[in-house]
This record gives sequence, C-alpha cells and structure tokens, in this order.
Amino acid sequence: MSDLADSLLARLQAVPGLAVQQGLENLAHKLPTYIRLLGRFVQDHAGDALTIRQHLDDNDRDQAQHVAHTLKGATVILGIRPVHDLALELESALRQGQALSECHAINLRLALSLAETIQALSAALPGTVAG
Repeated sequence: MSDLADSLLARLQAVPGLAVQQGLENLAHKLPTYIRLLGRFVQDHAGDALTIRQHLDDNDRDQAQHVAHTLKGATVILGIRPVHDLALELESALRQGQALSECHAINLRLALSLAETIQALSAALPGTVAG
C-alpha cells in the first residue's frame, strides 16, 4: 500500500465510530470504492436528520421511516456504527408506532451523531466538503 493510502487509512481509523475494516470487507477490500462511497455519504446524507425531522413535523411517518431505512442501509455497508444503530432504532420506533415525541428524541440523537460523523469524515477525506 502506498504512503498516501496508509495516511488516508490512518485518518479514517481515527473517525469515531467508523469501523473501517468492516466497511472494507463489505466492499471486497477495494479502498478506492470505499473512499468514493464515504465521500458520497457525506454529500448525500448530511441532511437526513433534518429531512426526517421535517417528515415527523408533518406527521409523515412513512417518509421518515423511508429516510431512516435508507440511512441505515448506507451506514451498515460503510461501517458507520453509531449512526447505523440510531437509524435502526428510529426506523423500529416508527414502524412500531411509538409516540412522535419519542421519535423526535431519537432523531435528535441521530442528528448529533450524524453531524459528528459528517464533520469527522469531511476532515479525513481529501476534497470533501459537508453541505
């Protein structure tokens, strides 16, 4: 592995809650693919908690659950454990019909975890800017 790849892996391994080895195993150890998908995650999912909150405010549980489900899927593939666990918890709460106040509380924890992850990934990945 090149010094550049080693440096990038070291930065990624410093991201709290990011299971780099799991993510690489899920992608047949293809580091360029993993890096590209992490960058897309930053671009595509940074606003998911806000989107979920808007759906919850509109009492649109189905759409909130859909966004949580999509986020859960992306994070399990990439090895982003804390966000995955909270997206799973929120999806389950919505599916089980828990009170909107409880769903909002879970989403708030999800928003904080997601923001921390996006910030850390943005710092670790070359050329990535969180929107």
